[in-house]
Amino acid sequence: MKNNIQALTMKLVRAMFMAQSMVTATYKDSSFAGMSNNPHQWRDAIRKILSTLDTSLDTPHMARDGKLFMEVSGTTEVVCALMIVIGAPGSMTDINVVELFSVGQQQRWMKSAPAVMDLYKSAHGQKNY
Repeated sequence: MKNNIQALTMKLVRAMFMAQSMVTATYKDSSFAGMSNNPHQWRDAIRKILSTLDTSLDTPHMARDGKLFMEVSGTTEVVCALMIVIGAPGSMTDINVVELFSVGQQQRWMKSAPAVMDLYKSAHGQKNY
């Protein structure tokens, strides 16, 4: 029973700190050619990496120029580890991670901002509205 409660607690804590991130990277020409010759190996490798990192990946998207777009759910630590893993072999360049937030989150922030807006004074001495 105690182990079940601890496991559930860890899942809840992890869920609280999970973020959505857009990871982009560009395949080198040679890597892109190798991947297209054996797509099942690439898919299996990605699944193993994500499983090990305890994260999820929505459908990855590719552009014609070899740019990879992946929406990843995970903690900052996990997303950064994923960046290192995909960059380490040298098959990808231009790796970037952008943390995403929902429109609902933005709307909540917009509702709380007016309460403190009068407290902020910009460097040039004018109010922000």
